[in-house]
Amino acid sequence: MSKLRIPNLRQARVDKIVEKAPKHLNMVLPSFETELQPDNSIEKKTGAALGFARLTSLLFDAAKTLFGLDKPPLKTKLFSPFGVKKIAVIGVHGWFPGSFLRRVVGEPVGTSFKFAKMMADATFSYFLKRYGITLPESCLSLIPLEGEGKILHRVDLLYNQVVDPFRSYLRDLEEADVILVAAHSQGTPVSIMLMQKLIEMRHVDPKRQKIGILTMAGISHGPFPDLKSSVIVKYVETDPARELFDFCDGNSKIATQYSKALTEILDLGVRVVAVGSWYDQVVPLYSATLQGFVHPGIYRALYIDAVDYQPDFLSHLIVFALSLRNYGLDDFGLAIHLSPFLEGNIYGFGTQGHYNLYEELNTYILGVAWILSNKSLHDTDLPQPTTSFTAPQKINPYILPWIMARLSESTVIAEHPKFGPEFAHLIKLFAEWDASNNKAARDLKYRLEPLKSRL
Repeated sequence: MSKLRIPNLRQARVDKIVEKAPKHLNMVLPSFETELQPDNSIEKKTGAALGFARLTSLLFDAAKTLFGLDKPPLKTKLFSPFGVKKIAVIGVHGWFPGSFLRRVVGEPVGTSFKFAKMMADATFSYFLKRYGITLPESCLSLIPLEGEGKILHRVDLLYNQVVDPFRSYLRDLEEADVILVAAHSQGTPVSIMLMQKLIEMRHVDPKRQKIGILTMAGISHGPFPDLKSSVIVKYVETDPARELFDFCDGNSKIATQYSKALTEILDLGVRVVAVGSWYDQVVPLYSATLQGFVHPGIYRALYIDAVDYQPDFLSHLIVFALSLRNYGLDDFGLAIHLSPFLEGNIYGFGTQGHYNLYEELNTYILGVAWILSNKSLHDTDLPQPTTSFTAPQKINPYILPWIMARLSESTVIAEHPKFGPEFAHLIKLFAEWDASNNKAARDLKYRLEPLKSRL
């Protein structure tokens, strides 16, 4: 779903890449720390030196292609910043509300052009901070793909825009060294299936191009199931909105097609950054962060609005669960069962998490960092089997204590150099967590009692 003009005085739009020092910061966690820091190991080059570095990179890539040297894992192209001449940035908007709601709340502002522009700004910023490279504006081509409707209709519609001979989109994609996609909400399955089609038709090639997709509040496993019975969905909205609930059933036709498309492009080396949002009023955390998929090409993160961020036990616990999945480790369903505690208000009260995350530049910078990285956080680069995921219609409150007991007893976590100390810190934060002022927090703390066994 795309953002509506609902008044929100707490959210300021990022229009320029200008460093300021706000009193409160929006957070995107876990950050891909090593890739977001400046790279002091790479000498900054300009002029002839930069040209020579690019030429050397191209010649080396050609030698690898001709002689089959140093084939990268997952068939993906190894990235070198000095070999980049052209970058294509695709924007894919989400579902737009029907005409009735538009008259009530205003026209959508979460457009494809906005997402492409924000991704481009993030790319400029990342290259400058990470590598000391100032990309010329002519290096980037924006490809905002517009069009409404159900998923498969949109895939065909957007594909036709790409191959339209009266546009330069196809040429921009074919000539690009890097292809970045920014998608929101319903635009997530649309962009994934569109990328599958572009690869299948040989318009783009993950073997010679670095390709990645940033999904923001993506409806990969459907919206919150209880929204299906809301008056707005049942009587006001159109078929494209109601179709989104088909993703709640992993065995539905559209969910199966989506799963196949995502698995195929991941196996070909396309990278995906899945960012969910604290207090998202439409999409559960488990849906936005692809909890039904296991693959080293996926990175999961959480956006937290500045007014809601507290560096307390709960925020650390959720980020811990996402980090486990990023490293290919089992969180025993923790992220899934914490999702109901992060649900926002569908009627516009409080934080509009479903929309705020795409206003934050760091959401896009994290996407660029992961997509352009050559690193894998999994112990193995071999994809693990993924089974169909069906969203729980109602979360069983008695499963959380079992999950916490499994985490507490896990020797894999206890002996892990990263997660062992982090889990010990979580236990300390749990002991200090004051949940007395909020009934939902008190209930959650009660369900997490097994952690006390480690105190």
